[in-house]
Amino acid sequence: MKIADFGLATLLPEDPNVKINEKCGTPCYMAPESLRDQGYREKFDIFSLGSVFFNLLSGHFMFNGESVDE
Repeated sequence: MKIADFGLATLLPEDPNVKINEKCGTPCYMAPESLRDQGYREKFDIFSLGSVFFNLLSGHFMFNGESVDE
């Protein structure tokens, strides 16, 4: 099973206070801080993986909405 597109992979800056601000991915699997333009680090990936597992186990998305904005 493929759950990642490594074409979106990037190296994190060495400074732990520097965050990545680029938005990419499927909104229903993205961490809230990314959707709020707050930047993110490696915890974003952990959240996304948890969201995938939630979807696989429950058959539902963690977030429901009619549009990307919701």
